[in-house]
Amino acid sequence: WFQNRRCREKQRKEASRLQTVNRKLTAMNKLLMEENDRLQKQVSQLVYDNGCLRQQIQAASMATTDTSCESVVTSGPRQHHLTSQHPPRDASPAGLLSIAEETLAQFLSKATGTAVDWIQMPGMKPGPD
Repeated sequence: WFQNRRCREKQRKEASRLQTVNRKLTAMNKLLMEENDRLQKQVSQLVYDNGCLRQQIQAASMATTDTSCESVVTSGPRQHHLTSQHPPRDASPAGLLSIAEETLAQFLSKATGTAVDWIQMPGMKPGPD
């Protein structure tokens, strides 16, 4: 009888502990799902903004101003044909990552005055001091 009682008490404690863990994991899962939704919306907004900026840059590069007579010179459809041959890199996460890496490398080369490949050392903070 005492063994059964101890076993039931142990099972009740374990069930209570598992319910507590389950509630915590459910709350964490909800937070992560909300964060995931927020990040997905942010990515779609950034992809949209990137497309708009790309169009503005293409429009600006196609119409350049001549400083001598302030006339507008357009480069014609040839440049547009060259850019339409390649799909935009921001269409996939790998493309976005490569754009981000290139931008970071350009920033670091301009910020430090030299192009440096930063290597993560064990126990050290990432990036330059």
